[in-house]
Amino acid sequence: MFSKMKIGDFAELNSISIQTLRYYEKVGLIVPAYIDSETNYRYYHLNQSASVDIIQFLKGFEFSLNEIKVLLEESDDLSLLETLIQEKHQALIAEKKRIEKRINSLDSFQENMFEYQLNQNKDSMEIKKFPKRHILTYPLRKNIYQMSELEYEYHLREFKQHLVGKGFQRADFNRIGSTIQRENFVKQVFLSQELFMFVPKKISEVPTISLPAGNYAVYYCHSFSDELKRLDQFYQMIKVQGLQVMGDYICEVIYEVPKLNDNQRNMFIRMQVPVI
Repeated sequence: MFSKMKIGDFAELNSISIQTLRYYEKVGLIVPAYIDSETNYRYYHLNQSASVDIIQFLKGFEFSLNEIKVLLEESDDLSLLETLIQEKHQALIAEKKRIEKRINSLDSFQENMFEYQLNQNKDSMEIKKFPKRHILTYPLRKNIYQMSELEYEYHLREFKQHLVGKGFQRADFNRIGSTIQRENFVKQVFLSQELFMFVPKKISEVPTISLPAGNYAVYYCHSFSDELKRLDQFYQMIKVQGLQVMGDYICEVIYEVPKLNDNQRNMFIRMQVPVI
């Protein structure tokens, strides 16, 4: 009985489809133990289940059928097996890093969404403690606060193309912001010629700046035009509370989900500056 099993019985016992078994035969992975010359029926031996098990095991690690076939054909060549395993191990480590990066990005998006929900109607300054953060910077030829919406959008496209050219994924392009140097901010000279994007760590290949950990004065607004109106208010609030500005002003777009068919950005901005 077990030495001559019908293809359907063998497939059912191994939780595999008949179509898959036929394909494995086609590519030379599992050949039937016996083929009836008159009926062309395929029969399998129960011991061939071991081949099914190892194929399913290796497929679980995303080995291709060609790789699996080579491994089974050269099963005594341990050096070949070691090489393929190491290659797959490195590929899985790289995939793990990509997944962790996506999870971190999703967590950050969710955190910013909650902050938007909590603060979208807030009209007062607060002090928030931030950890050390890193930003990747991109210089501009023109002051952001003198740009039209279309000019600003065009420069965003240039920044995004620049990042893609440096090896970043298009999905990395989020939480874009701008800066004003401390000297200009305290003099109320609103000059910003630098865009930035938050990155998880300093990157040697591109200009990266570390934002120090510590207390930041924070204020919120809903657009760049609104920000320009509130910059003076923000600085006056800082002075009223007797705080001292310790670093550059940061404009961070923390939440941005445009409405469908609405051809404009729908931003929520976190205005911030380090203080003591």
